[in-house]
Amino acid sequence: MKGNKTVIFLPLAVMAMLFVFGYISMSGTGGFTNTDLEDNLELSMQPEAPLQLSWQWGSFPEDGIAGHDYVEIISDSEPESAALELTHGDETLYESSSWFETEDGFAVAFPTYTDGEQIIGALGQVEFGGMDPDVVEEIRYHHTWADAELEEDSPDLETELSDMLPANSWTKQISAEEL
Repeated sequence: MKGNKTVIFLPLAVMAMLFVFGYISMSGTGGFTNTDLEDNLELSMQPEAPLQLSWQWGSFPEDGIAGHDYVEIISDSEPESAALELTHGDETLYESSSWFETEDGFAVAFPTYTDGEQIIGALGQVEFGGMDPDVVEEIRYHHTWADAELEEDSPDLETELSDMLPANSWTKQISAEEL
């Protein structure tokens, strides 16, 4: 029986250690927050006309999704039209054709929230008719996670958001060359 103790206790010890290390690694990983989303945002622009932008969040924040996001195009030109589409899988969840002028260009606004298992705003695209990607200087993605909507006559979105929601917003700026 003495020789069998190793055969019995070694697998039990390995299982106990795996359980302990698994528990520590699972509970030790800090949650993904809205602030972390800035580093996990994938933004892309099609190189040919018409100007088409798409975005996708790398993960979903644990601290909730409820707000309005804005994609701002820094350019001297204006579009003839806009077609915004938010999707989840193959399903279109939200559509809009409105855009508004800003201090440095123009922008589109869209909601971000959860509806059951669907996350609205995490995956989307916008196409601007009559726009060539070559005239784009910069793209700004403004993210909020508080239920407050800006008036569309706000010329400077970044300043307006930082004044209105200083702890619940961020702006990611990407030059057109980086896309």
